[in-house]
Formats: sequence, structure tokens, C-alpha cells
Amino acid sequence: MAIGKARSKSLVADTEGIVYVEVLLAFIPVFTLFLGMLQASLMYGANLVVTSSANRAARSAAVVLDAPESDFNNDERMLLDYGEAGSGTQAICMLLQMADVPCSFVGGSGNARLSAIRAAASMPLLGVSPTTGQLANERQVLRAVGEDPMSSRTVAGFIYNQTAVSVTFPEHTEARFSVGKNENLLVRVTYLFHCGVPIAARYMCDDAPSIASGIAYQARMEYGRMVMNGHYTVEQLQQQQANIDHAEARIAQTRGRLDDLAKSARPVGLAALAFSGARFHVLQAQSRLTVHGAGYEYTAP
Repeated sequence: MAIGKARSKSLVADTEGIVYVEVLLAFIPVFTLFLGMLQASLMYGANLVVTSSANRAARSAAVVLDAPESDFNNDERMLLDYGEAGSGTQAICMLLQMADVPCSFVGGSGNARLSAIRAAASMPLLGVSPTTGQLANERQVLRAVGEDPMSSRTVAGFIYNQTAVSVTFPEHTEARFSVGKNENLLVRVTYLFHCGVPIAARYMCDDAPSIASGIAYQARMEYGRMVMNGHYTVEQLQQQQANIDHAEARIAQTRGRLDDLAKSARPVGLAALAFSGARFHVLQAQSRLTVHGAGYEYTAP
């Protein structure tokens, strides 16, 4: 018995490995903070790309709006129409054909001039578009920072951006309108940014149904599970309610931007993204440029 007591006392007094335990306790919050910083940096970088995309869209509009009708399926000059089927651009089609992707993915709703402006806005965003693996809810740090080859990201980006990129003109709300000569045209680019960093995406981004409805479904479901299980304290319920309020306040800030995505090339793709379980954040940028217009027919050399 004396030997057993001596052994138990020695185990109680044993402090070997205590540093390892402290590291484990500190690792979780530090690692979570790291993931949050990583997701925030990716969102900040994507926001810069969206700003560049808006500038490209404005420059493209200044050029293509008064280009000859023969270059854009005989579309009327200075006219933008969201209702007709566009043909896209030959450059985009050539890139897709090189990757064995049908050119039918290019274009969508809108006349040819609008499709050309969309294509100009979409090109910079290929670098921040998600791969099919990320959209399948495979949240990995390595995937989030770009593990997949650029070729596969580019092909997936061409398809994803047909739904995730929208070019609108806030001062023209009609589905079909003409732009005046020397008009200072305001162009807005809206982008559905995919959040792929584990853990951080849960707290910084939202799923498509929540963004569309304004209701934080997952946070409310978690609140309901706590109540049903009965294992909770008043403080835990208050904290979960605070999480719900924070999530729905964040959703309210971005929900209005989602309306612009109804004017993307293929808005029907939003339904598929809603069931993917992936999380998103809606980014938006604007740019203004004067549309001078050449006013004459170009002649072939």
C-alpha cells in the first residue's frame, strides 16, 4: 500500500509534459485566428480584383458601345440589352476551345455588346474564382490558397463567372436602354466570392440561401439544436443569439448586392450554388468613364 501511495503522489507532483498541454490549449484559438486572417486577406485581395474588373468593364463599355454594328451581330450602336442572347467574344471562344470547353458557355442573356463588356469584367476574376473541388464543399487551407493547377482554375472560372459576375449600370435600371454620346457612364461589377478557408468561412461568409432570404439558417438551426438537446446555459443561449444577430446583420449588408446577380450571363446557376453548401461573400465595385464614341465607320486596312 505504501508503494501505491508513493506512486500516486509522484504522479500528482509530476509536471513533465505540462508545456505540451499548454501548447495544445493555446493552439486552437491561435490557429482559428490564423484561419480568419487568411480568409480576410483572400477577401481583401479579391476586392482589389473586383475594383480592377470594374475599371476594365468601364473601359470596355467606352470602346464597344460605339463600335460598328457589323462587329457585334448588327446590334444598334450605344444600345445595351439584357434580354437578347449574346454571342460573347471570339477571344474567349478561342481560349475555351483550346481547353476543350464548348463555346456555348460564353455569352448568355444580353446582346453582343453587353456580352463583350461582361467578358472584359470576367477576365481578371478568373484568378480568384473557385475550382469545382472547392464548390463541392471541400474546404482545405491548401485549396483555398491555390493548390489546383491554374489551367483547371481557369476552365472552372469561365463556367463559374457566367453566374458569379454581373455587370450593371446603376443609373440605367431598364432592361434595354441607350447610352448618350459623351455620357459619364457608371458601371458596377458584382462578384459572388467563394470562401474556402475552413472554420473561418463559417463565421465570415454565408451560404447562398441565407444571403437570398436574409435569414441565418445554420445559426438558427444550431440554436434550435441547443434548445432541443437541453444541454445549455443561459449564457450559451445569449451567445448563440448574438451570433445570429451578427450573421443576419452581415447578410443584410450584402443581400442587396445579390439582386444584381440576376443580371449575370447565366443567373440560373445561382440555384445550383444554393444547394452546394458552399459559403460566399458578395463583393462590389463601381467605375465611371465618359463614353465619347467615335461616330464613324471603321474601314478595313
